[in-house]
Amino acid sequence: MRLFFYISILVLFAQGNVFAQLDRDYEGIINTSLKSQKYQHKMEENWDVRVNSVYGKAYVKSDEARHWSKIEKGLPLEYDDIIKTDPGANVVLSFDNKGIVRIEGNTEIELSSIEKNDSVLNLIKGSLVAKINHFLDKAFKFKVKTPTAVCAIRGTEFAVEYSSFKDETGVAVFDEGKVGVRPTHSNVEKYGDYETIIGKNTELFLGPKIRRMKKAKLRRMAFHKSKLLKVRKRIKNLRKKWKPLSERGKDKLRKKIIKRNLIRKGLRKKIKERKLKKKLDLIRPKRKKRKHDF
Repeated sequence: MRLFFYISILVLFAQGNVFAQLDRDYEGIINTSLKSQKYQHKMEENWDVRVNSVYGKAYVKSDEARHWSKIEKGLPLEYDDIIKTDPGANVVLSFDNKGIVRIEGNTEIELSSIEKNDSVLNLIKGSLVAKINHFLDKAFKFKVKTPTAVCAIRGTEFAVEYSSFKDETGVAVFDEGKVGVRPTHSNVEKYGDYETIIGKNTELFLGPKIRRMKKAKLRRMAFHKSKLLKVRKRIKNLRKKWKPLSERGKDKLRKKIIKRNLIRKGLRKKIKERKLKKKLDLIRPKRKKRKHDF
């Protein structure tokens, strides 16, 4: 009887150790999964879009603002923000640590939506070069719209340009990925209401002088590839140095940068007014004193 009692205790003790080990293993699996990029316990609805770098003169205007403000590195961006660049300038945007979009010179673009399930960049004029990593979830959608085309990005290296003078859109895919190109409603009658998929090292153009959407080997858009090399380097650095911010943190940083730019703008205006006043004083002839003046 005692032997049976001791054996029962040993069995229960062994089972307890096994269950404890299983609990530890299960906890380890959960922690590993939480740290893994393939698992997200809580997914943010919007991309964290920030200005990664600025070269030359570039400006930003929010939907609420009346005037353009000088764009600055580190500035968090919101939906409906419009960015424009002077000729020769460029602005690099980061989308979390998953993508880089380089806005080229003489370009105007609107962040129509930064929702992860329906991101839309509205290219009003100019060009952009980008690298967007393969999405972890099929629910993620990323589009670039121009007045003549809608480009659905499927995790790829690509460039899109729009000439407002020619009313022509050019789309290119480089060494990886695919882009689905569909004409806008105004061009459906001409090109048909269907999507054309272009793969690596391929380009496609739409415009009044182009009769049909035809894929071709990368040629006219090949000069964008040199800019893509810089984008690739930036996305590698981005993965190493990326620090996520909370919504409150982004809002605080945005207000700080915009306020600083407004102060600088006000100071520059005052300095210009003073300089102009000095010039006018020098140009304005001095009044000669009359005899009766004391």
